[in-house]
Amino acid sequence: MLMGTFENMVNGHRTLASARPIVEGVAASNVFTHYDGALALLKLQRQESPDSKTAIERVVRRQLVRANILRGTTVPEWLADGELYGESGPTLDLDAMLVRVGRLRSDFLALGAGVSDEGDQIPIIGEANALNVALGHWFAGLPEVWLPQSALDGAYPFDIIMRPLHEYRTHGHAAVILRYRATRIMVNSIIDRCLSCTATSHGSTNAARQTIAELADDICRDVPYFFNQVGAAGSRWLSIGKHIITSRDDITPKLAGLLAWPLSVAVSCDALPAKQREWLRERLRTVAAAYGDARLQQVAEGGVFSF
Repeated sequence: MLMGTFENMVNGHRTLASARPIVEGVAASNVFTHYDGALALLKLQRQESPDSKTAIERVVRRQLVRANILRGTTVPEWLADGELYGESGPTLDLDAMLVRVGRLRSDFLALGAGVSDEGDQIPIIGEANALNVALGHWFAGLPEVWLPQSALDGAYPFDIIMRPLHEYRTHGHAAVILRYRATRIMVNSIIDRCLSCTATSHGSTNAARQTIAELADDICRDVPYFFNQVGAAGSRWLSIGKHIITSRDDITPKLAGLLAWPLSVAVSCDALPAKQREWLRERLRTVAAAYGDARLQQVAEGGVFSF
């Protein structure tokens, strides 16, 4: 995975240096450079140390689970139980639903992404509806410390399109909530696409699209929390706990990494309202630039994934 990040950064620098757009037609599979190797290495590590629960294994597993979802492949059984890797509390509960979403998306794509016979889609719609309800219950049951609080507008290097803005206890809490919102967008997109091709009432389709729109609004309220604010003479600053970090950049690479997956999902959802989708595309372009990641920039431009 480190090699994949390195190659993406090199490709990104080449793109910037040549002032040319990224080559069109980059396959979605190319976004996952070296992920199969990371999967094999983690599996070997688990076989040799089955009781190990190190932080690095947990981080790698999270990325692999999210990559499986984007690829439309089922999360392998040995990777599916987050508790074996040290996940706990609300993150463990959300993790279990992410694994279910991976299976749902795999089945959805196997049936033609919503264009198969109506009878074949009934189990897909049923599981998607169950997941949508479960995700809603997960968010509703969060301890107060996890929930977003209203924040005053700051001076950001972009326009704010949704108010009030959200702030969180930590960026880690915010990242988990963004993961939830992106996952639920994906689930409702599957519901919408399946129902759009069936004789089922349009009311259910409208409900799914309304949920997607509400989640998109909340993501637009969440995202500025990760970006540096504009200070005097164009300087940039960010408050993390009791510390103030100054920078010349719009976002730090570490926080950009927390936004990469949820924004990739959101901008790839066809049912997302156009205004929010384009605004999030711009933020993803900034994230890609902070990472120097040409593949991520390709996702921002569209055509890599479709939810």
